[in-house]
Amino acid sequence: MKDENDDFSKTEVSRNSMRLEKWNEMVSDICGSYKTINRDKDKNFNGNIKRYDAMGLKYVTIDTNADTVIKTNINNLNDNRPIFIITQIKGRSIIGNDFSEVQLDQGDIVILDSTYQSASKNSGSVRQLKIIIERDTLERYCEELDIPKLLYVSATSVFGVLLGSFLKQVYAYSGELIEYSTGLLQDSIASLVATIIYNNAKKEEKSNSSKAITILSVKNYIESHAGDGNLSPVTIANHFNCSTRTIYRILSEEETSISRYIMRVRLERCREIINDKNYSHMSITEIAFRWGFADASHFSRCFKRQFGMPPVEFRQMAERGQ
Repeated sequence: MKDENDDFSKTEVSRNSMRLEKWNEMVSDICGSYKTINRDKDKNFNGNIKRYDAMGLKYVTIDTNADTVIKTNINNLNDNRPIFIITQIKGRSIIGNDFSEVQLDQGDIVILDSTYQSASKNSGSVRQLKIIIERDTLERYCEELDIPKLLYVSATSVFGVLLGSFLKQVYAYSGELIEYSTGLLQDSIASLVATIIYNNAKKEEKSNSSKAITILSVKNYIESHAGDGNLSPVTIANHFNCSTRTIYRILSEEETSISRYIMRVRLERCREIINDKNYSHMSITEIAFRWGFADASHFSRCFKRQFGMPPVEFRQMAERGQ
């Protein structure tokens, strides 16, 4: 006996396929070469895209429950290659390209270079506002700065609030804005986006510079204060006016801990003096105390572990010229 549910299921799949096909045509017509993937064939597909042109600014609103929307082509470097400013109005998406991937929750923004392939993976129904900025316009405001391939702007950050509020007002007043012909709206957004790019570049530059200087400074400080028996993560952090956690993190990037690095420096200094005949008048205990060790037995054990023999034996071997 024929199951009516089978006919209904096939009809729904057919309708979904038609809706998806129509959606792909609309997206390609408005945004370029995109492909939509809906893994669940039984899920009712919904998709709507609207295009606006207000005050010289082109933008679209996208509503869909598609699993993934992929930009399939790579633009030629001679093409216009616009920049997309995507605001997550509703739902959650993960947007990424070959270089990075970010999660967008409501209000979050991503600045995306359309030159490269990209994808938006959605969790349920989403709504996005996609502002299209001409590359030449943004480059004019960025001057010497490179336009990032992908840059995330949190909804809770200062610039996220500023840019997000501006874009939401553009979205809210789309009907009124289309009556005006001036092209300043795109310039206003491009100027603010360029400021965000500039601020991000400066933060990265400062972070990289600070990181390099801090590692070198911490190591130099330890080496110059290795003889101080009170040298510790706390005293080092106090010197640099930071937390001990920061000091631990910095030295961990050198694949060692603070304590190990202090110990290594002290043992090297002791080995050098024990090996130097000009210091033959100093006892092993005096040398150990000079370089921050409070216990001669502990020093001897650490020295043997590091160099394979006790310090007394090492001195005897040095005196024999071996």
